Amino acid sequence: MGAITGRAFIKLEGKILPTANGAKLNYGNNERAPVVGDQGVRGFSEKPTAPMIEATIQHAKDVSLDALSKVTDTNITFEADSGATFILSNAWLSNALELTANENGDLPVTFHGLSCEEA
Repeated sequence: MGAITGRAFIKLEGKILPTANGAKLNYGNNERAPVVGDQGVRGFSEKPTAPMIEATIQHAKDVSLDALSKVTDTNITFEADSGATFILSNAWLSNALELTANENGDLPVTFHGLSCEEA
């Protein structure tokens, strides 16, 4: 029996981002929806999705909002503690940065890319 993914380490330009638990990876595979007619299910249709990494950075002085806001056309790595590694290619920051002053210094980030591959 193998290890189960419980934590993730997000690397941007080789540097691990200080993220809270709960980072998410959308692999970017096709969504499939059932096609239903009067006689029942006829099959399915496909719709492409954009690969994505969502995480919450725990903000401190060493985290530059300016540098994050300029992230475009880079590779971002999602390394799971189970040993699986995924690379989001040609990625960019998608969301407007919004820092919350609380006990965790929450800074949600969403990165989209052109593709995601298992390393």
